Amino acid sequence: MRGLSSLTGSVALTREGLRFVLLLGIVGFAAYNNQNNVLYLLLAVGLASLLASLVAAFFSLRGLTIEGSEQPDAYTDLPFRETLVVSNRSWWMSAFGLSVDGRRSAIPFLRWGAFERCRVERLYRRRGVHPVGEVVIATEFPFGFFYSSRRLRATRSLVVFPRIRSIDPTLTGGLRVSASHHSIRRGHSDEFFALRDYVPGDTPRLIHWKASAKVGDLVVREFGEMDDDRLCVAFVPRARAESDSVAFEHLVTAAASLACHLAQAGIAFRFLSENVELAPSSSPQHLRDVLTYLATVGATAELGDDFPRNLVASERAGERILLVSWDEASVLAGPAALLSPAVLLPGLHESA
Repeated sequence: MRGLSSLTGSVALTREGLRFVLLLGIVGFAAYNNQNNVLYLLLAVGLASLLASLVAAFFSLRGLTIEGSEQPDAYTDLPFRETLVVSNRSWWMSAFGLSVDGRRSAIPFLRWGAFERCRVERLYRRRGVHPVGEVVIATEFPFGFFYSSRRLRATRSLVVFPRIRSIDPTLTGGLRVSASHHSIRRGHSDEFFALRDYVPGDTPRLIHWKASAKVGDLVVREFGEMDDDRLCVAFVPRARAESDSVAFEHLVTAAASLACHLAQAGIAFRFLSENVELAPSSSPQHLRDVLTYLATVGATAELGDDFPRNLVASERAGERILLVSWDEASVLAGPAALLSPAVLLPGLHESA
């Protein structure tokens, strides 16, 4: 976990605090006119209460630090909830009634030397790399006269994946084609191939528990690859028209939605684009790598020579190519299933 660096704080009168200050003004005016010692005493107690509120809130917030825990994946236009760890590093002062990012009473009580977890919600409208925004932690302790807050800024950034939409299932429903033979390569069919060490991202259902118990470490099953299931998703990073950013965002959304659909269906695919080539897989880590690339990719005016050559090599190797592109301008010297955003995403023509 990475800490958040402290920024400036602020203090503002609450509605109750404003009423109390007005009441003190009336008491002070009456005490001055009547020269009444009791009224002077009440005025002194009131002013001392205001000062005590400021001092108590200052020391209550001074020892607080916030750290971010492991983050779930963030997607465009989907609420993103991050778990924050609030720690009280003070050795003598507890904190009361803490609100985090506008969520009132997120932490009612935080003892000195202790920590609590709370969740904050954000919404990102654009894909890409975003700095995690400022976190405001505040309190109205002890009397509710002042709203005292501290602003903390994250020292890390967050990758926001492209928008994911439902696609036409009939376009990919026939990708699993039965085959009577398997190649000797590792793959994703139903025929056992070998055992190997577990790596992060592997599906837990593939763990071979008996073999893992014997060797004292996790091992997973691998299966033979069916030649007919070899699939390549090729993304052409070029907009429908020059400087058409909306069309390019539709293209990125289509590619990301197709990748999610294939991975969730357990269909292994290779991903190919300009200067990017990812080995065939249907694992969560493979999907995350594809979405990370699509989160930061920009439109290219001209494609390099390597991309068409890689597509030709894929075709000659017998892979089925799904070409995600806006137009039918051939970048492949042979047939390929062209999947434009308008075909992949239902109802796209209404918003394009």
